[in-house]
Amino acid sequence: MSEINTFRPLLAQWNFTYECNLECKHCYSRDAAQSKEMTTEQAFKCVDILKDSGILLMNLGGGEPLLRSDVFEVGKYAHSKGINVALSTNGSLFTEIVVKNIVSSKISVVEISIDSAIPEEHDEFRRCKGLHQKAIHAIELAKSNGLEVHIATVITRHNHNNIEEMFKLARNINVTNVDLHEFVDTANSGLDLTPSEWKKFYEELESLYNKYDDIKINYNDPLVGLVQGKKEGRLYTGCMCGKLSLCIRPNGDLTPCVFQYIVAGNIFEDDLIHVWYNSEYFKQMRNHVITNECTECSSSEVCGYGGCPSRSLLSSNDVNAPDPHCWIAENIRNTNICKRND
Repeated sequence: MSEINTFRPLLAQWNFTYECNLECKHCYSRDAAQSKEMTTEQAFKCVDILKDSGILLMNLGGGEPLLRSDVFEVGKYAHSKGINVALSTNGSLFTEIVVKNIVSSKISVVEISIDSAIPEEHDEFRRCKGLHQKAIHAIELAKSNGLEVHIATVITRHNHNNIEEMFKLARNINVTNVDLHEFVDTANSGLDLTPSEWKKFYEELESLYNKYDDIKINYNDPLVGLVQGKKEGRLYTGCMCGKLSLCIRPNGDLTPCVFQYIVAGNIFEDDLIHVWYNSEYFKQMRNHVITNECTECSSSEVCGYGGCPSRSLLSSNDVNAPDPHCWIAENIRNTNICKRND
């Protein structure tokens, strides 16, 4: 089967704006907040290009997308073109009017960030007192207006030991989807876990799936496969970036992943499908060449031959390097060091 038939873009993660009303500890978008953003007219053109390229799902994120007043127009326009639209937000700007606008724009899913079930911890992490309460209020408003609501949680050092509390919270407020997002440390924040801590987290998470079978726990970190093992019927292994999804920056720049600093093209200056199939950066995401410790690993297939390319790129400037979160790579590395020292 050819690559063109195997992988095609289905999901666009669109960072609609880098402007934000918060200064969250883990955020990667603040450094780019002054970059030029597309106009409303250009945003409509962007939607047309996505439609013509076969995109089925578009997520409007940021930054905080609700800071752009045209987000509802663009969402409604995308829906009219047959694209399912989701919105990722911190929940701080929700009012009855905002929610009515979301509904009328035909945005189908709202993902609201909550990083801890403990209000004070969430507020401290997001650097905004009272934000947890606002996020809960946003969820209640969205649900009462018939929207599908997901809780989004970024796994970091501050919450990895209390993840079950997030599922309890979701159950208590009748939210049936929790999206756990992998942490990619773009700024040496000190929020990352060690490989052994990640392993322990994945094992705990795996044990919670059946206990909270009334909640759909969505977690696509490539290294989860090292705990779950190989599963039949998956569309892909490892990271979905460059295989099924792409990222659009506020100015139209195209990257395989929101965390990658390498730009493969621009949606207004380059043909999107040409970039998808011919850019070296996108091809590298689909065609990993395992290196170093990964060459000695018998489980590399289930993590996509190296885990998260963006984490590898940020830690070693090489998308083919072992994922810095991988405990197997760490064990092989330590074993080899001991052998050399003997």
